[in-house]
Amino acid sequence: MIVVAGAGKWEKDSEKRHLVLGVEVGFFHHVNKGVDYVFVDHPSFPRPGGIYSDQFGVYGDNQFRFTLLTLAALEVPLVLPLGEQGLFGQDVIFMANDW
Repeated sequence: MIVVAGAGKWEKDSEKRHLVLGVEVGFFHHVNKGVDYVFVDHPSFPRPGGIYSDQFGVYGDNQFRFTLLTLAALEVPLVLPLGEQGLFGQDVIFMANDW
């Protein structure tokens, strides 16, 4: 399973809303070539510049956005059924790179 920020441009096989840090995020699931992709959507994620900063400097809410994505990714196996497999549950190993 791959978990990334953003709603993605792929067709969504399933969708779920969930509270993380007291705010609602969207989980959008898609399977491509046998790989589960989960897009975590929140209004704070898309930015016109880069994901960390723009020409004016670092975004002031970076810590919130990074924390929200990290905690949402940890929730995915517990709350988002993935096709016939259902919930991953707690039998998951996370390998993280950046955010």
